[in-house]
Amino acid sequence: MKVNPSNQVDPQLIDAVNAGCIVVFSDEWGNDRTLEARALAVVSGGTAALVGYQLDGGVGIAPEQLWKRIDALSRFTVMEVAGDLPARSIPSQYVENVGRLLALAPNTTWDQTRHITSSDDDA
Repeated sequence: MKVNPSNQVDPQLIDAVNAGCIVVFSDEWGNDRTLEARALAVVSGGTAALVGYQLDGGVGIAPEQLWKRIDALSRFTVMEVAGDLPARSIPSQYVENVGRLLALAPNTTWDQTRHITSSDDDA
């Protein structure tokens, strides 16, 4: 399933994330990265964003496991509905600026602790 390039959220995408799905994201350098899609939300500015946990960095890339927030929904494809994703908690810096949650994968929680940056320490 390909995502609508206008950044409109397809109801099938909401269903896929709620069910627990695996997506492939093409980054700005053309690397295909495999992610567990963990949340889909409307962020500040009214656009949709996907938060996922990266499982694979792509061909020739070290397999980094880390969190990513994708604001360009046209740059990923849903590969499969996995359903039985392992339990993970989305770090607070990835849930800041979320206005409305559209979908949340099974076994996924949000870290609601306020994310503190170095500029916050100076205040």
